[in-house]
Formats: sequence, C-alpha cells, structure tokens
Amino acid sequence: MKGCVFLSEEDYGVEFTPSAAERLCKVEERAKSNSRRISKFEDLANAINSQNENIARLVAQLEAANEKLQSQDARLSAMEKRPSERVEIVVRSVLSAIAGALAGALAGMIF
Repeated sequence: MKGCVFLSEEDYGVEFTPSAAERLCKVEERAKSNSRRISKFEDLANAINSQNENIARLVAQLEAANEKLQSQDARLSAMEKRPSERVEIVVRSVLSAIAGALAGALAGMIF
C-alpha cells in the first residue's frame, strides 16, 4: 500500500487477508484526511467567531455614534432656529418704527 503504515497482524491480534489489509490502509488514510479537514474547519469556525465578535463591537460603536449624532442634530436645529427668531424680532421692530414714523408724519400734517 502506498504511504500506508499500519501495525502488524500481531499488534491487531488478527490475521489479515490482502483485501482486509488494503481496506484497513484505506480507512487509515481516510481518517488522516478527515482529521486534516476537521482541523481546517475548526480554523474556519474560529475565524468566523472572531469576525462575529468584531461585528458585534462595530454595531455597538455605530449605535453609540448614532445616539451622539441625534443629540448633535437636536443642538444644531436649536442653533439654526435662533437666528430666524432674531430676524423676526428685527423685522417686527423695523416695521413698527416705519409705522410709527408714518403715523407721526401723518399726525404732524393733520395737527
């Protein structure tokens, strides 16, 4: 058998026929192959687990960033609202001054 090393018939305590020895050799080769495949799958499972942990950390960071962004949005909206309120006050004052001046001029012409 090519590359097949197995214990002697005395070690197994049985007498092997050529076909039994060949089958045993194939079983041993398959077992080695399966062991290598299982090892690769274990490595893959560990890598996937590590990625899942990293994704969980990223999600937590994104949630925190989203909360911070929402609070910043509220602050920005409040800051943007202030100048429009000031403009309204200035316009109201200007209109009142113009109306007062017109009323004063009109009253001055009448009296």
